[in-house]
Amino acid sequence: MKKILTVVGARPQFVKCSVLSRQIAQDTSRRFSEILVHSGQHYDHGMSAAFFEDLGIPEPLVNLDVRSSTQAEQTGLIMVGLEKVISDKKPDLVLVYGDTNTTLAAAVVAAKFPIPIAHVEAGLRSYRKGMSEEINRVVTDQLSDFLFCPSKVAKKNLQREGKVENVFVTGDIMLDIFLETLEKVDHDLMLREFGLERHKFFLVTIHRAENVDCPVTLKAIMRSLDDLARCGLPVVLPLHPRTRKSIENLNLRFSNIRFMEPVNYPKMAMLVSNARCVITDSGGLQKEAYFANTKCITLRDETEWIETLEGGHNTLVPPCKVETLVDLIQSDFQHKKLNFPPIYGTGDSGRKTFEILAKLIDA
Repeated sequence: MKKILTVVGARPQFVKCSVLSRQIAQDTSRRFSEILVHSGQHYDHGMSAAFFEDLGIPEPLVNLDVRSSTQAEQTGLIMVGLEKVISDKKPDLVLVYGDTNTTLAAAVVAAKFPIPIAHVEAGLRSYRKGMSEEINRVVTDQLSDFLFCPSKVAKKNLQREGKVENVFVTGDIMLDIFLETLEKVDHDLMLREFGLERHKFFLVTIHRAENVDCPVTLKAIMRSLDDLARCGLPVVLPLHPRTRKSIENLNLRFSNIRFMEPVNYPKMAMLVSNARCVITDSGGLQKEAYFANTKCITLRDETEWIETLEGGHNTLVPPCKVETLVDLIQSDFQHKKLNFPPIYGTGDSGRKTFEILAKLIDA
C-alpha cells in the first residue's frame, strides 16, 4: 500500500484537502493510505477545528501545533516537526496545497529526503517581489515533481519558468466542495439567522499582514468600510483573529460595521453566494466569489488570480487608494451584468487529480 503524507495548516488548505482526502479514502482498490499532518499554523477553533468538523476531514494523525510566530521561526518549526514525521512514517509521496509557510516547509523537507512532492494549486503568480506567499509558491513549484494547476493561466506561468513535465490542468479543487456545499445549505434559514437579505449586504474579510499590521493602512480600510456601511446596506465582517487583535490594540471603534466571529465553511459559502459584493484581501475568497458569480473587490495592488480581473469580475483597490471604495461601489460597478465562464473547471477537479496521482504513484 502506498502512503501519501498530506500536510495542511490553514483554512484554504483544509477545504482543498477535504476533496482529495475523500477520494483517497473512497478508493475501492485500497492501494493508498493517507497520513494527515496539521502544522498548527491556523489554530483558532473557528479557523481550524471547525473546518475539520464541517467538512468531514479525519482527525490529523499529527498536529505540530506551531502557532503564530515570525515567518522564519514558524517555517523552521514546521520543518523540524515534519522531518521527524517523515523519518518515522516513510511516505511514498508528500502532498501539499497552496502558498503558505506550511506548504514551503513541507516541500523543502520532502525534497531533501528525497520524496516525490505533489503540489495542488500550482502555477499561481502575482509577480510581487518580497511577498511571502509568492516566495512560498515559486519555491514549492520548483521543488515539486507533480504540479496540478487550477487554470490554463497557471500552467502557462510554469511553462515560462521551465516546468513542462508532469504539469496538469485539473481545475480548481475548491470549486468541488463549494458547489457541493451550496447544494446542501438552507440559504434562507441562514440569512434569517444573520438578519440579512439576498444580495443586500457586503461581505468583507481582511487578514493580510500588510493591511492589518500597519496602523495607518488598517485605519484607512476600516474608515472606508464604515463609510460604506452608512450608504444603506450592511457591511458584514467576520473577524480573523489577527485582525481582531490589531483593532483591539489600536482601540478602534466603528459603529456601522457588523462584526462577527469567524464562521464555518458552509455559512461562509452561503454568505459569498448571497452578497452584493465581496470585499477581501484573501486569495481564496476572490476565487470563491467567482465560483458564486459574485463580484469582488480585492484590497491589494496585485492578485494571483489574474483571470478574474480580465472580465471585470474582480477589481483591485490598492490599500493606499482605499478611500475610493465607496465611489467605486456607488458607480456602475454593482450594476454591470457579467458572465462567469468556467475557467476553473466544472467541479470534478478532485476526481481528475486523484486519477492522475494514482497512476503517477504506481508508475
